[in-house]
Amino acid sequence: MERCVNANGIAPSPDLPPPPAPKRVPAGAHAVAWMLVLLAWGALAWHLLHHPLPGRQAEEAAPPPPPAPVVPPAARTAVPEPERILRLLKQEVVACLFNHDVRRAVALIDEALRDHLPDALRAEAQQMRDILQALPSVNLAVADAFRSRIGERITLHVGDRTYDVELRAISGEKVNVLVYTPGTPDAEPKPVTFSVADLDPAEKSRWLGPGSDPGISLLKCLLSVEAGNPDFARMAAARTGPLADALLEQIE
Repeated sequence: MERCVNANGIAPSPDLPPPPAPKRVPAGAHAVAWMLVLLAWGALAWHLLHHPLPGRQAEEAAPPPPPAPVVPPAARTAVPEPERILRLLKQEVVACLFNHDVRRAVALIDEALRDHLPDALRAEAQQMRDILQALPSVNLAVADAFRSRIGERITLHVGDRTYDVELRAISGEKVNVLVYTPGTPDAEPKPVTFSVADLDPAEKSRWLGPGSDPGISLLKCLLSVEAGNPDFARMAAARTGPLADALLEQIE
């Protein structure tokens, strides 16, 4: 059979069959697929939640180790309670003494003896009380030292000056002396009356002597602190018996 050709000599292609129509997805199939995916993810999440991985499960199951007990530094060097009470009492008493309040210091000791001081420490507290009760006035103690030297010529240091005097009479804290003028041996001495309170702390301490007993040593300690002489203050404090340790703690 002859084939037809067009004007250009090209035979036309025979008619091709039409392409097949695309297959139609049933309605609702997509929704069902997504639902299945979500259900699968939900099941996986539930499984992981209730059945964690072995390593993580062991991590979470093991309780943390208990913290090591912490011992505060104060507990390691804690002072027994009775000794602490006595130490605090001494510190309060010494603070009163530095403020020239002996009466308050005695009252503190009386309160401790009456209320809360253990029997084992009462003897030492009573010893402190006896020292303070017998403590003389500083000025009267110095006046007594002058009284034992009546009729003698002595040297007095007042501030930055030195006086050559003869002790004539003592009345309370008042001291009557004859003052000699340096370099004029033939000049008549001048009678002068002064108060022991006019002397500076260092001169008072000097006239109290070496301070062999705790009471006088306590006065010398307080006077040396007032005079700004910590070395002499420490030497005197060491002879104050039960008050020594508390005094030495306070002396700079």
